[in-house]
Amino acid sequence: SPELYGVIPRSAQAIFELLKQPRYKEHKVTCSYLEIYNEELRDLLVDNDGTGSRCNTPGSYSPGRMGQQGGKLDIMESKSGTFCRGLVETQVHSASD
Repeated sequence: SPELYGVIPRSAQAIFELLKQPRYKEHKVTCSYLEIYNEELRDLLVDNDGTGSRCNTPGSYSPGRMGQQGGKLDIMESKSGTFCRGLVETQVHSASD
């Protein structure tokens, strides 16, 4: 039930509600899902064996990660900001994706 939703589902709903406004004629929303536990990084959109995406959304993107069993994720810094190298990014079309 919606009143029990956590931060991620509520944020996704708010984003897609905002994008319904007429001023947003074109948009593309992508997401990634990173777990940091005991200083270990884990991509939650990739199967445990590293061979594919857990989600069925077309347009999945993963530089240097897909097909690499146990591929290493790294936190990096660039001129444009901090990012996680190797993290899957997938296009979503609704909050339920």
